[in-house]
Amino acid sequence: MHPQDIDVVKEEFKNIHDTRDSTVTYEVEYRFQNKDKQYRWYRAIGKPVLNERGKIVSVCGFIIDIHKHKEKNLLQQRFISGLSHEYVTVWVINHDLTVELYQQTKKGDHIAQEAIEKFAKENNYQKSMEKYASEYVCEEDREDFLRNVNYRVVRERIKTEKVYTVVFQRKFNGKIDYFQTCFAQISNETDDFVLGFKLVNDIIQQEKERNDRLEEEKQILESLSSDFTAIYYLEVNSGKFEPVHIQDETNASELIRSYSGYKDFYEYAYQYAMRYIPKEEQPEFLWWFSRDNLKSLLKTQVSLTQNYRTYPNAQNQQYFETKVVKVSEDEESCHVLLGFRYIDDIIEKEKAIQKRLQNALEEIKRSNETISTIAKSYSSIYKVDFETDTYERISGSDIIPKTGCASEKMFDVCEQDVAPEYRNIIHQFANIETLTSRFEKEEDVLAEYRMVDGNWHKLRIIVSKRNANGKATQAIATIRTISETKRKELNLFFEAEQAKREAKIKTRFLQSMSHDMRTPLNGIAGMLHMADQNPKNLELQKITRNKIHRSLNYLISLVNDVLDMNDLESDHFTEEEVDFDITELLGNINIDGQQLAQEKNIQYILDWYEGQLSHSRFRGYPIYLSRILSIVVQNAVKFTPENGEIHVWMNEKCLDDSTSLLEFRCKDNGIGMSKDFIQHAFDLFAQEDSSSRSTYQGTGLGLSIAKKLVEYMHGNIQLESEKGVGTTVSIQIPFKLGKPIENKNNRHQQISLEDLCVLVAEDNDLNMEIVEYMLERNGIQVVCAKDGQEVIDLFEKSEENKFDFILMDIMMPKINGLDATRKIRALKRLDAKTIPIIAMSANAFVEDIMNSKVAGMNMHLVKPLDETKLIEALKQCKEDEE
Repeated sequence: MHPQDIDVVKEEFKNIHDTRDSTVTYEVEYRFQNKDKQYRWYRAIGKPVLNERGKIVSVCGFIIDIHKHKEKNLLQQRFISGLSHEYVTVWVINHDLTVELYQQTKKGDHIAQEAIEKFAKENNYQKSMEKYASEYVCEEDREDFLRNVNYRVVRERIKTEKVYTVVFQRKFNGKIDYFQTCFAQISNETDDFVLGFKLVNDIIQQEKERNDRLEEEKQILESLSSDFTAIYYLEVNSGKFEPVHIQDETNASELIRSYSGYKDFYEYAYQYAMRYIPKEEQPEFLWWFSRDNLKSLLKTQVSLTQNYRTYPNAQNQQYFETKVVKVSEDEESCHVLLGFRYIDDIIEKEKAIQKRLQNALEEIKRSNETISTIAKSYSSIYKVDFETDTYERISGSDIIPKTGCASEKMFDVCEQDVAPEYRNIIHQFANIETLTSRFEKEEDVLAEYRMVDGNWHKLRIIVSKRNANGKATQAIATIRTISETKRKELNLFFEAEQAKREAKIKTRFLQSMSHDMRTPLNGIAGMLHMADQNPKNLELQKITRNKIHRSLNYLISLVNDVLDMNDLESDHFTEEEVDFDITELLGNINIDGQQLAQEKNIQYILDWYEGQLSHSRFRGYPIYLSRILSIVVQNAVKFTPENGEIHVWMNEKCLDDSTSLLEFRCKDNGIGMSKDFIQHAFDLFAQEDSSSRSTYQGTGLGLSIAKKLVEYMHGNIQLESEKGVGTTVSIQIPFKLGKPIENKNNRHQQISLEDLCVLVAEDNDLNMEIVEYMLERNGIQVVCAKDGQEVIDLFEKSEENKFDFILMDIMMPKINGLDATRKIRALKRLDAKTIPIIAMSANAFVEDIMNSKVAGMNMHLVKPLDETKLIEALKQCKEDEE
């Protein structure tokens, strides 16, 4: 079925189904494709058959091939539709001379309804036309009409002509109208044709007027021959021409005398151009006087005018006007009169007028440019008359009428467009009654306000006219959009507020760090003093060392928190996804948590029955997860009083075959938090009570770090707390299921570092002593260098592969560690490219680690050095090398 007919057929089936009326006959026409892939028209006619319950059992009917009839109708419709809107009546004349009325104009005094009915009733073309002629065609046109509309004549004419027309005068109701019959063949495959009757009074009248106008212009040309230097009678198509009038001592007379054998007017025009027209203007002259251009222009115009310039003649004339008037035209010829006259005096006057106009236009342009430049600064400008309470829009949106009542329009605009909070202000500001009193001492007033669309406007009203008493009678109201200026002002305000907040944060940070660093430093100094005063008291020595270690560990954790927060604030996450065992990770966390809780006599309870774990191996960021859970557990221990309880548990929810959602919870019965503080618990340095800093050591960065890390792993962290009752922390993080994990610790343990040789570059004696002690404790030989140059010299002068590692400080005299590493890597010896170089630096920011990597270092260790991490790094480098 043809795609365009599918919906029609479906709709008819729907009608059958919806009505379920067995008495109704349904019909539908559609196109169906035959075996030759061609579409044919069919008509389906049928009725539904219902059972006793009214349900449609089947549809019975038949299908008719209507292709030939349908194609004929469609062809007629397409052909006739293009013509029918111009005609009073349109008829189809069939091959058997029967007539069919296709379309009829319903309105108009020119409609002879009785004639139409008689024409149709006769139903024979020849007889209908004869009867129509006898009753309605004027007697003087009747004989020609009948001869021209004879059936055989029409058939012959429409075979060779696309459209055949006959014009006649029709008499109806005592009035005579001009009508035109139009005959056209529908197609070459049928003898049927179309007949249309068209009222052509306007066309005949126009033709008469045109002929009258041509005659009038011809008479005018003849009467004005004295004004023209030359007049020619020209047949445009052939170019044949005849001089009608040539004035003596002119270019035309000179050209005619010199040679009279021009083959046509166009050759004559060419010679004229070559002799008298300036070279740069010859192409335009010849184009205008060419056969093609004249024919084209005269198709739509009966008279033409063209000006041109020549070299000055004997009378010093050089500007001429050509007047072309169409005299007659038929299918084969077009006759015109061409008149030439000089117009130097007219040109001079026009030039003078044009110069004055140009000067005036330039003055107006300068004024308009000034006004336009000023107006560009304003979105709208209005002239306001206080005495009549009217306004006139000078520039601005067309939404506002050009003129109107000033007070009413101001009120309407204010109510519709001004933001609600500014409406009363603008109503009072723009009150016409009070503006004049305010202008007694002021020349202008202004107001700033916000629109409902969010843009800011500035309204400024300036006095433009005062009466004899000095009272303002007229003013100019300007509106300027100041959104950008206002935005900058607000930005400056927000930036100032942001700077204040940042200053407060920095001050708070310095205060917090000063307190938090001085407290353990004071403890370390005190413990050392006590130890010095009691050198023989071994028990006291042991206690003081333990306390010094705790204070040092706190200081290190303090610095680590600040460094971590700096990394996270700059969105720098250094770890990579790896496979890990969640049970092993939680075991380590819980061991540390139980030790901390035991020191404060707090019960640390693992509520395994609360959760469920289906898998043990996952893929993700175990270091970040350990950091998060450590922060939560340490906070729980820190803020839970002695004899309190801490409950921890976890639960696994499988999201799909490859991902699980791990939920970690920690609940304590500690001091808790207020509802207001919970909103700020994740802010930097957040502590609810300033006295807490003295009671509970910490930077206030822990939860901020935890939140950053949780969000990086696409999880969320929530707090539930009540003051004096306790806190519950809930963490949910999705993890991919991991693969079995190779035990790297066993492999690391099997790697021996004994008898290896390490080149250490460190300019600080104390730090060198510490590193040397750590390495020698593990059976490693140490060679020391005091600066970057020395480490380069020692390595360059050594035998290949003498040194197994290089530990490189960054900040050193002469040459720093980064440059020293680059120089070593550039040496022309094999081990210079492969020897592991490990950075040792107190600088632990992201850019520091990046700089170490870029310089060619393998790893970056942060001071103070941890012996375990140092040895682990050496083993890792050794393993990577192997």
